Amino acid sequence: MSDTPTRTPYDLLRNLGAHTEDWRPQWADHLSVTTRGTETLYIAQPYQLFPEAFRDFEALEAHGWRVIIDGQTTHNPGLTVRVRISARSTQ
Repeated sequence: MSDTPTRTPYDLLRNLGAHTEDWRPQWADHLSVTTRGTETLYIAQPYQLFPEAFRDFEALEAHGWRVIIDGQTTHNPGLTVRVRISARSTQ
C-alpha cells in the first residue's frame, strides 16, 4: 500500500494544528499549484522563512511530502524564496 498523501499539504498542516478552515501557514505566500505529468506541485514564494516554517516542512516530510527550497522565484526575484512541495515518489 502506498503512503502517497491524498490531501493538499496545507490541509494536512491545518489538521495537524487543529486550525480553522481559512488558516494557512505564514510562509504560504504567493501560492500557485501546477501539474507536470501526474505530479502536482504546490508552490509558495514567501519573503521570509521563520523557524515554524521549518517545523511545518519537517511535518510534511514525515507525512509523505517532499519539500524543496530554492531561490528560483517568479515573484520579486531576489526578495523571495521558492518552496516546492510535492508528493514523494514511491518508485
